[in-house]
Amino acid sequence: MIDVEVLAWVAGFIDGEGCVSIYKQRSKSTRLGYIYVGAIDVVNTDIRGLYKLHELFGGSVHKRREVRASDAPVYVWRVANRAAARVAEAILPYLVMKQEQAKLLIALATDKRGTTASHTLSKSALEWRANLYQLSRIFNAKGKNKRALTLVTHPPKSSFIKNDVLPLFKEAGEQNCK
Repeated sequence: MIDVEVLAWVAGFIDGEGCVSIYKQRSKSTRLGYIYVGAIDVVNTDIRGLYKLHELFGGSVHKRREVRASDAPVYVWRVANRAAARVAEAILPYLVMKQEQAKLLIALATDKRGTTASHTLSKSALEWRANLYQLSRIFNAKGKNKRALTLVTHPPKSSFIKNDVLPLFKEAGEQNCK
């Protein structure tokens, strides 16, 4: 069991230096040619904090390719899929700025909707995941209040999102717009 103070530190580190997202990854093993992956990345020039995250939650730590030779080395800690959802669940009460993205990541990782014995997804399950991906993009958009305004004024059309996910975020979005 990880101490509350450590979980709060992790949440602050991820809020400040991290990215909680859902993205498309190419996959030749699916009929669509891609899968949706939930991930948490933290980027920093000081590798010590990243090793601490690795010690606590696993994942991987690697050096990012240098953009310019004069730049300081940049390191990345990454955890994906169910492991990322476990991290998100542990720190969710302590997140401030990335709580919505964490909820989306958890929803993606824990969703069993539409899976068949052949591990293919139904059309409704694919739509559900596509909408989680779109919501993740909205919440990770740059610009003042862009994510909140977009979500509240142009909600996704999926009934899954409208009924199951959107109510979790609408109140937060309205508060951000005030």
